[in-house]
Amino acid sequence: MTLFRIENKRAERVPSISFTDEKKEIQQIIGNDKNMAEMFGLKFIKNELHVKNRFIDTLAYDEDNKSFVIFEYKKDRNKSVIDQGYTYLSLMLDNRSDFVLEYNNTKKVYLTKNDFDWSQSRVIFLSPEFTDYQVGATNFKDLPFKLYKITKYKNDEVSIDEIKPTPTAPSLRSLKTGGIIEKVGDELKVYTLDYHLGRIKDETIKERVNELREKILKIDEFINEYYTKYNIVFKTTIAFCSIYCQPKKFWVDVKLNKKELNVNDFKEKGLDIRPHKDEFWTHIRIEGDFDLNFLLNLVKKAYKSTL
Repeated sequence: MTLFRIENKRAERVPSISFTDEKKEIQQIIGNDKNMAEMFGLKFIKNELHVKNRFIDTLAYDEDNKSFVIFEYKKDRNKSVIDQGYTYLSLMLDNRSDFVLEYNNTKKVYLTKNDFDWSQSRVIFLSPEFTDYQVGATNFKDLPFKLYKITKYKNDEVSIDEIKPTPTAPSLRSLKTGGIIEKVGDELKVYTLDYHLGRIKDETIKERVNELREKILKIDEFINEYYTKYNIVFKTTIAFCSIYCQPKKFWVDVKLNKKELNVNDFKEKGLDIRPHKDEFWTHIRIEGDFDLNFLLNLVKKAYKSTL
């Protein structure tokens, strides 16, 4: 990302500056309650968590997936993120009790290992720079970790940009990996767009879902699409919409209280409201023809409510 400052109608590029102490500074930015929630939509657990003979830079928790997220602030430009990422995931899976204990101590609760979804465990790497080799080596659509480039500017400004796999990225499972990758991969599950669209048997429904997806992503460049076990989720740092695919219909959840909506309008538009376990969300069943613009306006309203 390139930042520009507009002065007297003239654009001037805002130059980036180097981190003095990369790990320390990045950890100070990311590793706290407020910034973890604002930047990644996650719950902060602890910095410098010691497990066996290793230190985890920052541990966070994903409430949507009920899973842990390990943050590693990349310092070694020559080290493989593949090897490092799977080593951390293996460490977590082999020492689950340590992570549960830390969560319980931090949140003042008492949960057991069965209360967490270990199959959704993830690693996030943050660095001011990744090598072409590191980026190329992670170009798989189903890796259980993500790369983010963090850039520092004057006036305490920073930008964080995800380095995403290419649209044609292959599946890691197509390779005969063996070793720790195969061991960890057997316990983890990375859901993809193909997984969700593959649940749809009706081609017309699949086309409408894709049309809706594309229009949601065009609402704002900061909207990202994520894939959980059950849903295609749209969020900035807060989820505001999700799509649940079924063979001949799909469901859309929007973060709007049903009490704020005119239920009669929905039936006229080919939409059917159903009860949702969370009163701040509206659960909509879609089967057959429907008014896409009406539904998209609901999604936009839900998005604006999270700003």
